[in-house]
Amino acid sequence: MIGAIVTLIFNMVLAIVKFIGRLAKKLLFATGLIVPVAVALIFALLFGLNVIEYSPISLAFVGVLCGGSFLYVIYRSIKKRLGKLPQRSAKILAEVQPRVFRVKQNPKYIMYEYPDKVELYEETKRGRKYIRTDKRRF
Repeated sequence: MIGAIVTLIFNMVLAIVKFIGRLAKKLLFATGLIVPVAVALIFALLFGLNVIEYSPISLAFVGVLCGGSFLYVIYRSIKKRLGKLPQRSAKILAEVQPRVFRVKQNPKYIMYEYPDKVELYEETKRGRKYIRTDKRRF
């Protein structure tokens, strides 16, 4: 009876620790702070095992490495967000007049070819009917 209770308590504690670990992992990967935390944990382990002594120089070294990795993560996230901003060239490309073609397989279809996309229309008695747009990859 006591063995079953101890096993139950151990399994509950293990489940809680696993849940907290998964949550921390997801949070670190989502925020991009996995590198600074990993560097800090490695140095904490090295300090705990007395591989590195507690001295002002070693603490400054750890601070510089952790701070540098944190600044790198911030730089990388800013660079990623700046890359997603629309560029001025996209506006210029939108003002370009398209080349117009009839589709060889079916003359009812008309293609408008822009530098960044191709639009397909079907010519009907009521006018042109939009079919789809295909974006070009650069």
